[in-house]
Amino acid sequence: MKCHAAGRMQRVAESGTVRMGNLEREMKAKGIKIISFALGEPDFDTPAHIKDAAIESLRSGFTHYTASKGILELRQAIAEKSKRENGINCTPDEVLVTPTKLGIYEAITAFVEDGDEVVVPDPGWSPMSRWSTSPAEGRQRPPEGGGGLPHDAREGPRGHHARTTMILLNSPSNPTGTVMTEADFRGIAELARDHNLLVLTDEIYEKLVYEGKHVSIAAMDGMYERTITLNGFSKSYAMTDGASAGSSRKRTS
Repeated sequence: MKCHAAGRMQRVAESGTVRMGNLEREMKAKGIKIISFALGEPDFDTPAHIKDAAIESLRSGFTHYTASKGILELRQAIAEKSKRENGINCTPDEVLVTPTKLGIYEAITAFVEDGDEVVVPDPGWSPMSRWSTSPAEGRQRPPEGGGGLPHDAREGPRGHHARTTMILLNSPSNPTGTVMTEADFRGIAELARDHNLLVLTDEIYEKLVYEGKHVSIAAMDGMYERTITLNGFSKSYAMTDGASAGSSRKRTS
């Protein structure tokens, strides 16, 4: 008997970055020399003290189940870092340790109803722009006038945009490298507050800013309750082998 996948799986598009990453490995295994622009992977190694700590943890027997939300000490450290560096006054109970893609999936599934619109950066990271709304059967909408930021949408959703419920942000941006300014974020925050919108912001590249400064929209007035922030270790510390974590502040609007 032939088995069939559930219909919802037909709405989940393949990750383009993963597909290209797999193709890259296949080509390298055949001895083909290529320069890959597929995966956002740092060109440096994980710092030695982090590897040493992981090895010591394994040797000490720290290999069993942990809390479902993540190790408490880790969540405490993430909360402290978020306050100190990002101005986000979250508590360890508001931190969830999870792979970043799963964090996006969880946030969309939790807050986007069938038929709701989600403003998605264009161009943007493929998992965010291609399948982030599919679990909830939401509809993706590029920013007004195109581009990576919803500048021209600041007058708010109207007409056929009345079901807009969430704005997805990614700064520094993958793949463009664009870094949003504080003024950019203030405009988005004003829009979110005025029209009761949620913001899902991916800040995984926050340490790779060479001009200006990184800004977390969750730290702005009135945004703490309506922002889910994703961050992690994969880009800043080259911990891309299943070790990235997203700090997701779970709030209702």
